[in-house]
Amino acid sequence: MASKETVEGYRRLASELRSTVQERKQLEAKYSESIKALNDALKHKRDEMKLATKDICEFEGELRIAIEEMVEDDDSLLDAGAEGLSFSDRITFEIEDESALPDKYKIADTKKIREFVQRTSGEIQISGVRIIRGKSSRVKV
Repeated sequence: MASKETVEGYRRLASELRSTVQERKQLEAKYSESIKALNDALKHKRDEMKLATKDICEFEGELRIAIEEMVEDDDSLLDAGAEGLSFSDRITFEIEDESALPDKYKIADTKKIREFVQRTSGEIQISGVRIIRGKSSRVKV
């Protein structure tokens, strides 16, 4: 049988342990609140950055289209040599009929098709694929 002092010591230890557990829970709750607030702020900033990136991409696309239309209207712009503006031939493709594709392209591996079209400068046709030629513009800012 345990002595009165030993029992009292166990009671003190149990009380201290309960107190420590309670303090730990309070600290964890404060920590969780802080983390949640930080995550909310980061999410808000991420959302703002996504919108800004989308706006920039849309503007870039609109600018590229406007420049390409200007060049289509006036080929002399190709020779103008504007600072930071360059043009190159663009070759791309569009799959018109997947069933007509050769077996090695059946999964419509656009990466392989793009590599082949660019490697051959679009001179060799792949059945089921339409070669699209155009101009590509680049503006250095």
